[in-house]
Amino acid sequence: MRRSPILLTLLGVAAFYGMSSEGFDRLWEAHILLDVHLPALGQLNPVLWFSIILIAAQLLSIASTELARRQVNTRNHVAVARALFAINALLIVVVIIFGLTVSFPLAVAAYLMADVLRTTRQPIYLAWLTQAIDARVRATVLSISSQLDAFGQIAGGPVIGAIGSLRSIRAALVATGVALTPALLLFARAARLKEAPLADQVAADVATTVVEEVAEG
Repeated sequence: MRRSPILLTLLGVAAFYGMSSEGFDRLWEAHILLDVHLPALGQLNPVLWFSIILIAAQLLSIASTELARRQVNTRNHVAVARALFAINALLIVVVIIFGLTVSFPLAVAAYLMADVLRTTRQPIYLAWLTQAIDARVRATVLSISSQLDAFGQIAGGPVIGAIGSLRSIRAALVATGVALTPALLLFARAARLKEAPLADQVAADVATTVVEEVAEG
């Protein structure tokens, strides 16, 4: 890992992913219930409303992941770095909009967009990470990546929770968007690094398979 600047960068990204995702996952429903409020529409209770939102998010995510599979060349180091930079930059904006709005249509649209972007970035990130890992240590490094994501959740969760308790849920959601901004710097740095060769052909095949499987649901 120390010999691969790109790998170290990607593992750093995992920590910020975890830090940002923890607050969003815990607070989005509370924000809609307490700040935005669900509209009264026939027999639609909160359970049905959230079911509709989540089903719509799943369908949109399948479509967006398939589009990303076709458009992003996961074997091209610079193309992947730029794609992830763009996806996460847009995600930051969408999460902040979601946190600030009290309009139900805008909140739902922002949530759906955020969920789509988060789902789309994951297979691209995993494909890039897999290609940067030597086959002999692949399982270990992937495990470390998951642990860093968990560490980000553990480190960032209480901070986001404190902001929500001391200020508001809206402020906490804005903070989750801001927490992802360091990842943009890491992607920009990765794009400038010399492209690392594929660890081996198996890594390339695994990376391609990951994207395809996610796209197929």
